[in-house]
Parts: sequence; C-alpha cells; structure tokens
Amino acid sequence: TILRYKMEPPSRAMVRCARRVVVKAGTSVVTNEDGRPSLVRLGAIVEQISELHRAGVQVIFVSSGAVGMGKRLLRKQTRFNMSFAELHAEEKSEERKHGGSPARVNSFLSFVERNNRPSTAAEIKKTYDSACAAAGQFEMMNLYSSLFNQFDV
Repeated sequence: TILRYKMEPPSRAMVRCARRVVVKAGTSVVTNEDGRPSLVRLGAIVEQISELHRAGVQVIFVSSGAVGMGKRLLRKQTRFNMSFAELHAEEKSEERKHGGSPARVNSFLSFVERNNRPSTAAEIKKTYDSACAAAGQFEMMNLYSSLFNQFDV
C-alpha cells in the first residue's frame, strides 16, 4: 500500500489527509435506470462514508434523488387513492340522499377546490416537482437512516 500512495496524484494525497470532506451523490448515482434507488451503489457509498467517519473524518453527504423517489411514491399513492376516490363519490351520492354533507368535508373540499392553483404548464411542473421533492426527501432520509444504522453511524 505504501507503493500505491507514492504513485497517487498529489490531489488524492491531500484528500487522504483531510479532516472534512463533502460527498455529492447525483441522481444518476443514487438511482437505477428505472428510477428506483440503487441499493448496491448506496450501500457502497454508506460503507465508505462509515469508514471515513470511524477514521475521524467529518463527512458532509449531499444527495440527489428526492424528486425521483417522490415521483415513484406519489404515483403509487395515486393508484392507491383511486379506490378511495371512487368510495368518496359513492359516499357523496349517499349524503345527497340523506340531506347534505358534514361541515368538515365541505371545508376540506373548499381547500382542495380553491381557485389559486397553478395554471401554466411551467407552474404545474414546478408545483409537482416541489411536491415530489418533499415526499421523496422523507423517503430518502429513511433509506439513508436504515443504511447508516447498519454501520452504527
């Protein structure tokens, strides 16, 4: 290993002596071609970060992938909720037969049916991507937490 260190570029040697490093994992690193998290690559990254941590190096891990993870999650949730939407339509028809709906349902529907929704394609995409990032961030953090727990980090 000493021979290997002598042959490495000076920039690599400088990193080896660093007390703090930033690791940036882009979307193409953290996900597979189908958009699912690449557990093999993420596991390898987490293992390497864990080794650095045990060696006393402070590691700042920056990860992409929240939007992609959120899109998968929201797509799955939409499919799941479709049956609830059908159920809700059935409940509405029953409520009409029996004289109206509760105030709580009305307040929720007025919130959902508000008029200040995004109207242009760019606004819709921005809102959708923001929602995906928010949903995906939580999932990514859970995934990383599980992986780092395997290494007691």
